[in-house]
Amino acid sequence: MYKGSLAEGEDFKKPFEAVLVAGVAKTLDLKLKDTFFSAHGLVENTLEEHNEHQLIVVGILVETHSVLNNLIETPLETVWELHEEHNHKVSEEGISLKGEEHEMDGAK
Repeated sequence: MYKGSLAEGEDFKKPFEAVLVAGVAKTLDLKLKDTFFSAHGLVENTLEEHNEHQLIVVGILVETHSVLNNLIETPLETVWELHEEHNHKVSEEGISLKGEEHEMDGAK
């Protein structure tokens, strides 16, 4: 997606596979085949953790000394599956969130 070069491993092919930039891998002490859990949130002590599914590191990108150094890439389907229990419905036509239909790029 961001045209980073792989230092080792391969690009993700399926949900719950992740590609990290070397800086992220170093900071988080992660190597190929290591696993980790996803969490998000912007306010201290309000992280929403997703401990149901682990992501596995399948690739590490060359460090770029740019904003890419903070990047963790994973297929969009990973996010959908992580939030499956949060009343989101996914189909080929789009994402349904509490009854609203949102089209995905390329959807017919």
